[in-house]
Amino acid sequence: MLPKSRIVSALLVGLGVALLIVGLGAPRWLAPDGRLPLDFPATTLTLRDAKATVPHPEEEGALETAVTKQIHVELMEPSDDTSVTVRVGTTTLRENKKPDVERLIGAEVWSYRMDRDSGEAIGDAAVAFSPAEPVTNVPLEGVWVKFPTSEEVKVFDATLRKAFPAQKTESVDVFGREADVFVQKVPATKVGSDPEFEFAEEDGSLTPMFLYHKAERKYMVDQATGVVLDVHESINDFYGTEEGEERQPVMVFNGAGTEDSVQALAMAVGNVSNGFGWRIALYVATALGGVLLLFGAVGVFGLWDTRGSKPKKMRRKLHS
Repeated sequence: MLPKSRIVSALLVGLGVALLIVGLGAPRWLAPDGRLPLDFPATTLTLRDAKATVPHPEEEGALETAVTKQIHVELMEPSDDTSVTVRVGTTTLRENKKPDVERLIGAEVWSYRMDRDSGEAIGDAAVAFSPAEPVTNVPLEGVWVKFPTSEEVKVFDATLRKAFPAQKTESVDVFGREADVFVQKVPATKVGSDPEFEFAEEDGSLTPMFLYHKAERKYMVDQATGVVLDVHESINDFYGTEEGEERQPVMVFNGAGTEDSVQALAMAVGNVSNGFGWRIALYVATALGGVLLLFGAVGVFGLWDTRGSKPKKMRRKLHS
């Protein structure tokens, strides 16, 4: 019969192997904690430019005024373990005391399916460009409101309806959250292929004018969740010639997230688990499993059994 020490050692070996399997294998089996939780609250990021150039509401040309742009993000059904429906509403308003209808520059509502881990769009988006227009389906590529852990991503531009690369440049602190900065540069690109109007030149000739969109954005992305916490956005929309020569400004906006809206976003992502707790538990399980396996293996080979190493006492034979 095996001594108790070897039986206990064998049990330690089994337990150590089990802990090693859990510690080393669980990261492959468990779903990644980078998934955006389904109960993530609705958020609104407000960008503001005190001296923006926007179309004049009552006459031709543009005017300079303070402008706010709100980006409202909400998770909706249907959803499942890997994806969720996202609704993104954008509203651009002039800052004055007139009714909202008169202050409105533009408003859009986008709904699309999103991968909860990578933030990538899945399929087309349903978009309403105004309450009076019917909903249309528009291809949506890349990421928008949530980024993956990557050095470079493609981020959706809603004006051109396509994605452009954004490169990771540095890390910053956003209200106590570690955030990566991604820089995106969108070159001057035609919005549509048809001219908007014809410009009368001094010699009497008419030059077709096309609408162009140019942008540069800095996205501050939370490292733990991938959620966009802040955006610094420079937009230059203008009418230009076929060759891209700028002739007439349409909208010039250089905005950044307001302090209150960015802080609210930072607080929202602060309530999302980043997986730190279960990763520590797996590290502890792996280390403990290794220690138990080592001690158990030594015991199985009888190195802890000292009974055979004791010298036998010799009895002196007594002679009568």
